Amino acid sequence: DEPFGETGFWTRLETMMVAPALYVYGAADNLITPRFGEKMRRTLPRARVEVWPDCGHVPQMEHPERALSALTNFFA
Repeated sequence: DEPFGETGFWTRLETMMVAPALYVYGAADNLITPRFGEKMRRTLPRARVEVWPDCGHVPQMEHPERALSALTNFFA
């Protein structure tokens, strides 16, 4: 997807302002850097954004118990 414009990712994302959202990123992720998480915080200020310092690109695989706990707490 294009990042901006009428159908761009960030444009569409801003329409999610009211929906609860949880984003988990790894500080050691070389594909989607923690800067992406900061942009998410600015775009969706009500969203919960976690950046795990000891994690790479796939938090649910690298830390399954912590990921389950984060999801369980979020959905509670």
